[in-house]
Amino acid sequence: MSINLDSIYFYWAKSKYSEWKSYFFLAIILSFTWVMIAKDYYYYNHNFVSIMGMNLFPLVGWATGLFILYIAFIAYNPYYENTSFLTRIILFTIFYWFVLIGAEFVGYHLLNIKNLATASYMGFPMCDCLHAPTWMKTAYLSMGPLFFLICSIVNVDYPKRNRESSRINING
Repeated sequence: MSINLDSIYFYWAKSKYSEWKSYFFLAIILSFTWVMIAKDYYYYNHNFVSIMGMNLFPLVGWATGLFILYIAFIAYNPYYENTSFLTRIILFTIFYWFVLIGAEFVGYHLLNIKNLATASYMGFPMCDCLHAPTWMKTAYLSMGPLFFLICSIVNVDYPKRNRESSRINING
């Protein structure tokens, strides 16, 4: 079975979800930037594909995770439309942290995916996961809110929403 990339692109570009591709491209850009910064800190106990010294597992994981979480938040959160930017980013951050720690827990304890490059660092005490230097933990916890902020600044917006409602309002 062969995959026709032109057909996939045509579907993506013409489907009802085509407006969401901007989120995905922003997630890829942010993920690529992060993995380039931290590429020397990614070495797993499983063989994942690497290209030019860059492990694709964290790149794909970050891009996919940021994209799906953001889409889920804006598409299914009933409080999103009528709240201030500050409230939305706080709600998203809580949602993101919960899912991030859950995914790290499942990956580390249930799927046995261990980052050998950072294994000597202490993980979060509550879940014994996210073994990394403090600066990496800070980056992990900041990646979701940063993505939310970038999407708001460049005004990437859910297609059925009024663009004015998503603009950053400093006063509210």
